[in-house]
Amino acid sequence: MAGVRIAQGTDAPGPVELPRLIGYHDDPVRPFALMEPYRGEPLSTLLHRRQLFEEEQPLFRLGLFRALYVMRSLGLVHRDIRPTNVRWDEAHQSVQLCGFTCATVDGTPRAPVGQGPWASHEQRDGVGRSDHRDDVWSAALVLVQALTGHDVAGGNRLALEDHPDLAVVLRGVFGGSALQRPGADVLLGRVTGGTCPM
Repeated sequence: MAGVRIAQGTDAPGPVELPRLIGYHDDPVRPFALMEPYRGEPLSTLLHRRQLFEEEQPLFRLGLFRALYVMRSLGLVHRDIRPTNVRWDEAHQSVQLCGFTCATVDGTPRAPVGQGPWASHEQRDGVGRSDHRDDVWSAALVLVQALTGHDVAGGNRLALEDHPDLAVVLRGVFGGSALQRPGADVLLGRVTGGTCPM
């Protein structure tokens, strides 16, 4: 196919939390990206069958925060983190973030994207500039649902006081604006004791 580019470094393993790009076509009319097949199953599907097992929970939390950290390092904002776009690979005990159709570059003007409650209010309203901490809001809600079984989309109040360890990790993530939220590096540091294992 004319104009198709093979992604550089496809032999090198990337972070397990993101699918690998195999090739792409950057035509402005009909762009596409060819990715490796996703691993695991969507969290939304898994949670219909069962909750995460106790031994899976710390690995899920670490993997989700590592995915945020990698996205921040790449200067990207996912803008659509929700249980259908976060996968759990039970065999390898790892998270994979997928569904990048709404992703943008950090710092670009926000467009109204996402749906409540998963997207932050400023992202849904398209106010200001995209910030990687938009994804922090979304990932925190995914984590709450994954670890507590709380139906986030049901609109009920989040009772984080019933989960004090989780409340400590998520302190400040639902701040009034992205600038008031902790970054991916801070969240990763909270669960690893200050180190960022990559």
